[in-house]
Amino acid sequence: MRTEEAAKRILTRTDPSARGGCAQRLLDSEREVGRLKAELAEAEAQLAVAKRQAADFKRQGSEAKKRLEAALADQRRLALQLGRSGGAGAGRSLACLSTDTLNAAAGGGGSPASGTKPPRPGAAVVGAGEAALVMDSAGQAQAETAAEAAAARRFAEQQEQLVAARERGSTLEQLLRQRDLLLEQQGQELASLRAQLAATTRCGNAAATSRVPGAGAVQAAATGLAPHQNLVELHLFAAELAADAPLGPLGLTFCTVDFWTCDTKISNLAEGCSPLFNTTLQFVVGMTAGLMEHLAAGCARVQLHACRSGAGGSGADYDTIASADIPLGCLISGEVRPAAYQQATLLRPDGSPCGTLQYALAALKPMRCHPAAGPLAAPSQAASPAKQQQLAAGQGQPHTPQRLLVDLVGCKDLRCSGMAASELQPYVALMLPQPGGRPGLVFEGRPAAGSSPAFGQQAAFSAKDAAAAGHLEAVVFNAAAGADMQESLIGMTRIAVPQAGSQAAGSGTKLLPLLHPTSGRHAGALEVGVRWG
Repeated sequence: MRTEEAAKRILTRTDPSARGGCAQRLLDSEREVGRLKAELAEAEAQLAVAKRQAADFKRQGSEAKKRLEAALADQRRLALQLGRSGGAGAGRSLACLSTDTLNAAAGGGGSPASGTKPPRPGAAVVGAGEAALVMDSAGQAQAETAAEAAAARRFAEQQEQLVAARERGSTLEQLLRQRDLLLEQQGQELASLRAQLAATTRCGNAAATSRVPGAGAVQAAATGLAPHQNLVELHLFAAELAADAPLGPLGLTFCTVDFWTCDTKISNLAEGCSPLFNTTLQFVVGMTAGLMEHLAAGCARVQLHACRSGAGGSGADYDTIASADIPLGCLISGEVRPAAYQQATLLRPDGSPCGTLQYALAALKPMRCHPAAGPLAAPSQAASPAKQQQLAAGQGQPHTPQRLLVDLVGCKDLRCSGMAASELQPYVALMLPQPGGRPGLVFEGRPAAGSSPAFGQQAAFSAKDAAAAGHLEAVVFNAAAGADMQESLIGMTRIAVPQAGSQAAGSGTKLLPLLHPTSGRHAGALEVGVRWG
């Protein structure tokens, strides 16, 4: 099973900013596999280049060896020539004849001394022949001397070429040895990379079945669960707090969660206005009829706390600065594996927005009422004694709402890049999530003008559909930007559906922060009122 397909089945399929947890390990494993594949391809390319260079060096060494053998053959041939030319040394001695003999052979053209006999008539001819023989011998000796000098020069040049060829051959041999060592090292590195790639792939496949919210493979945590029990996981990922949020001198925050009758759970400590909690909280519940009623209309309360200066970073001393209600209807809609992180609005004690919280809610298996669980009423459904007296007297019969009314009051300080505030034409679209996580466009308001427009519009939804969805998605568009939705989108927020009969329904209006889904920047606020009708 490929890592990408496993990642699509968990929280990060549509959330590229997810960090931490098994989802992050999956993405990190995928990136590590890609990096190792790239390094493997690069190492193989370097190995191929090194092999080609080694082949070139071997070819050059063979050519140098051939030239060396040719130079040695020329050297032996020159040595033989020098040996043969050494036997002709006697002929060269003719050039050492005395000058007197040459003059006498020239014929004595001068006057003879007194008392000497005159030369014979044939003496001149004999002298002329001997002179010619001597001249021939001298010319031959000079030619042989020039040839020996030329041969000596060629021999010296060949000796130099031989030395250069030997040096080149030695260099090539060293390069070949270095290339062999490099090839061996690269082969070991390739083997190591292949082993790492295989190990990373195995880790990525194993991570696909590890414990994540809604992954359905929480075997370790599910060990010991009875057939009527289920495991609910709430993953608190991160929050975006307003700049004026009272974080205290330490700037450390943490969350507590109250769900059903389970013990209160606590998250990790996080820092700053964008705290990253990355905490998965688990609740073991019995699938009773009371739980089913609570999931249909109830919420899980998340409270945000700021550490005081005397806490030393331990979270033991804190102030509650905000809270959010997480609807539980998704747990009974058949979706035990969420496709992306959801968003809840954090409200201050006075009801004003303080920021948003990203979370994911999932169950190990579908929620179905189990007979073995036994009846257990939800805490939120338990009636007070006064209420029970009213019901017994036939008074105060609970009113069943038929519609959810959303009053669109207006917007505050809208921000749209590339357009002046006076040119904005904002309008609101409300989307009710459909089964399978598909949002459906239910209401589209009329455009207004300016960065702080007043809408004065109202949208109505079926109470059953709204309670099943648990929230509405509100998107503010700019009609002046044209039909392109990416260009015209200003910001998004989530409107929580209050529990029927709760004080939150019809308790005035709320100012919800708008965030741009791509850049994450603050885009203003939307003022709405929610009530049952």
